[in-house]
Amino acid sequence: MKKSSGRKYDIFEEYPASSAGKKTEDVEKIMVLTGSAAGTAKVVVDKLREAGEKVGILKINLFRPFPHQEIAESLKNAKEIIVLDRAQSIGTYPPFYSEIINSLYGNGRDAKFCVSTGREIKSYIYGLGGRDIFQKQIEDVFMGKIKSKYIQ
Repeated sequence: MKKSSGRKYDIFEEYPASSAGKKTEDVEKIMVLTGSAAGTAKVVVDKLREAGEKVGILKINLFRPFPHQEIAESLKNAKEIIVLDRAQSIGTYPPFYSEIINSLYGNGRDAKFCVSTGREIKSYIYGLGGRDIFQKQIEDVFMGKIKSKYIQ
């Protein structure tokens, strides 16, 4: 990708990044999302971390092939995983949530990356009909104030 565009794109980005480069190592609650919502979420993460919350985000830049092993490794220390999808799948789980579950509970290819734990993995749908997601909504999701599956 860098060769053709002149830009380096990682498969995913972890935020915050410490000076030691350990990124999401101290994060207890991590939000998995994609696109422009990640910029909004970074502002919220900075605010919540200043207040002592151990939160972070994992922004996915590449959906296919999905980086199962890398995602499982990145999420291994999180106690709570919050997955934001911008699409609803009728009759099944939303796309990112489905892939995250597959990453954490084994994708059938490499059992050593199966991370079967009692962690809470929450799924939310946002942005239906082209709606934006706002800082307050992301903060409410992190703090457990939104009980509905849909962020409106």
